[in-house]
Amino acid sequence: MYVIDANYKKNYIIDIQFSNKKVKSVDFESFLNANYNTLFEKYKNIEIFKSFKIEDGKLVWGDNWELIFPTKDLYDQNLH
Repeated sequence: MYVIDANYKKNYIIDIQFSNKKVKSVDFESFLNANYNTLFEKYKNIEIFKSFKIEDGKLVWGDNWELIFPTKDLYDQNLH
């Protein structure tokens, strides 16, 4: 399974469409607040958070995939 589309919804929520055609609303706020890492801090800024893209079927942030989650975790809405 892989990501085929993603649309910013509100706050830290992104609607993600997967290759099985299902769409899940994934909330990243808890992850960003619970995991202090200098690389992740900038993504608390909503405008920077909204700069995600899809590459190779994955939802990623940053030029070098600074922030990425396993597709199964996104699908299960289980972010660590």
